[in-house]
Amino acid sequence: MRAMKSCCLIILILLSLFSGCGKEQPVKEQSVKEKTYYTKHQLIGLSGIEKGDVRIQNYRCIPTEKYVYVTSYPEEYCYCLTWCTGTEDDIAMVCVKTESEGSRYWLHMIDGETKKEEVYPLDDALASLGEYGVFSAMSVTDKELVIADSATGAVVVIDYRTGTQTRVIPTETTISYLAHGKGGIVFCMAPEGDGTLYTLQPSGGKVEKKAEQIFLRTGRGKSFLVEEDVLWIGTDTALFSYHMNTGKAEELFSYVNYDILPHNNVWIFHSISQEDGEQWKLVTDNQEACQVEVCRLSPVAFPGAAIEKEVITLSNYWLVDSLKEAVVAFNKSSDKYRVEVITARDTEEFADYHNNQTIQILSGEGPDIFSAPSRTNYIDFIQKGVLEDLLPYMQADLEEEKYFTNALYAYENQGKVFAVSPDMDISLLVGRQEVIGQRKGWTFAELCGVMEANPQIKAFMPDTDALSVLQLCYFYGGIESTDFEALRQCILFAQKYGQALPDGEEPVLGENVLLMEMYLNGPAAENLQDFIKRYGNDLAFVGYPREDRQGIRQASTGWSINANSSHKEGAWAFLCFLLEREYQYTLRGSFPIMVEVYEKKLTENVGRAGSERYLSEEERSKIRELTDESNAFMKDLDYEVWDIVSNEAQYYFAGIKTLDEVMEIIQGRLELYESEKE
Repeated sequence: MRAMKSCCLIILILLSLFSGCGKEQPVKEQSVKEKTYYTKHQLIGLSGIEKGDVRIQNYRCIPTEKYVYVTSYPEEYCYCLTWCTGTEDDIAMVCVKTESEGSRYWLHMIDGETKKEEVYPLDDALASLGEYGVFSAMSVTDKELVIADSATGAVVVIDYRTGTQTRVIPTETTISYLAHGKGGIVFCMAPEGDGTLYTLQPSGGKVEKKAEQIFLRTGRGKSFLVEEDVLWIGTDTALFSYHMNTGKAEELFSYVNYDILPHNNVWIFHSISQEDGEQWKLVTDNQEACQVEVCRLSPVAFPGAAIEKEVITLSNYWLVDSLKEAVVAFNKSSDKYRVEVITARDTEEFADYHNNQTIQILSGEGPDIFSAPSRTNYIDFIQKGVLEDLLPYMQADLEEEKYFTNALYAYENQGKVFAVSPDMDISLLVGRQEVIGQRKGWTFAELCGVMEANPQIKAFMPDTDALSVLQLCYFYGGIESTDFEALRQCILFAQKYGQALPDGEEPVLGENVLLMEMYLNGPAAENLQDFIKRYGNDLAFVGYPREDRQGIRQASTGWSINANSSHKEGAWAFLCFLLEREYQYTLRGSFPIMVEVYEKKLTENVGRAGSERYLSEEERSKIRELTDESNAFMKDLDYEVWDIVSNEAQYYFAGIKTLDEVMEIIQGRLELYESEKE
């Protein structure tokens, strides 16, 4: 057993780091929230850790109250399983080494004062967990180590000074996060965003459930800190507090609003109470960039108060990572504007969130920037006059030839543009040329003809039922709610071909299924490669059935500016930022709409040696062709209409009513609905 070679770097004394943050400006009064915070931050590079020397995943940045401890691991260790900080800034790390006879475990204790390191073997203490133990969390006192094993659901208590196991405490769930509290109580959190809180008495081996669903959609817990009667929980996206005396949980703030990007890891490691309010210190660890970000948060009235910027609000139910990064980058680069993000609280469902937002917008209030939750809402907003026409802004600030115009003007309506999207995905249908021909598009009647000409085909698409086929043809096919004959034929088609394959039967394109859906959501285009690998070049890439035969669908999230906003220039400045080259390069999992960036990203994925996942030149050309042919179409679908059609059609699918009876009811209900709308 060899002790771990010390490769420690004490990066910075936080006291000196935080003293350089500058003086706070007078606080402006603004009723954004009752209490919120503004982040002061500083980047620290991990000098001494080079990508060529050490595997990047093989380091840890461990925060304590006084310093950030950075370590890389010598060759004899595979990785660090878990770590925690204890009293007096002590650090505990469990490291593993895989040998021919199996895995061996060591505990490394670093004294917070002297930085002296002691190593204790843990093989005997952890033997009861078996070969496949997964140590998901750990907490330490001055004499005991508490380790949670997510594989068995057990909590192991170890006297690390002797390296002996004192007891194993079974639990009803796996535990992912631990933190010591007053009186020796250990607080535990269930994994993967479940948000269930437990308390554990190591001395008595008693586990109790304290609270459920402290957080749900805000990401998994990453950091756990107990101070007095408050449990601080740092998730992937936000900081929470849980008050043990009242049982109340509260989301304090989301990171993105304070220029904090969680990257792969985020930890809260110190909290103190002062006369002017609470302060938190957080560390984010970006392993890809090999950077550590240390953040100190202090109270001000609202995020922009300390720097006198105009605050722009952006609202959506949730945000993808690339957009969060864009918000942070914009806020750091702009000396005039600051974007504040509004997302759903944990208790809010999708419909509730957007209903409340819609009420605000239609009443002349609401966020400065938002995305309509559906095409129906989008059309309704246009009719109500609450969306700003972006065309004058685009004509003044954008060079049209730099973009795919079918994407740039995706949200054009009646000669105006009411939303823009910085990226796009493409969806279409794939079939065998020998079955459907070398066509790029078709009408619904032509689709029916192909199915009739191929009686060997058992199903229209894999894993579909009549209702899903009806929705696809009705929604994408552009069938008008007043075209009852077309609707009748659509219901007949769905009943005949909307059936799943028999259990155990593998779908084979052109043999038992006519078509499969394909999604292109980025330059890697793995779905395209998978189809070609399986079926060769005998493929026809065809759109969804439409009367204009333009059914290759382009999907995107359109961002609109509130027509009643008093910050339109700032809102457009941010949307324009999303369309600039720098942000376009950062997009992941979708296509940029700037042609130059699109071509560069696509070319980067062509012909690179050593990977079967890189594109051929033919595949690259096919992706570009499909991009050019795509349209951001969506039927102006009224979901009230769809509810009427789908509910009544199911009586026919179930054999309860005839098609004539169903069509008579649908026609009567739709005519009544339209008259009531008028």
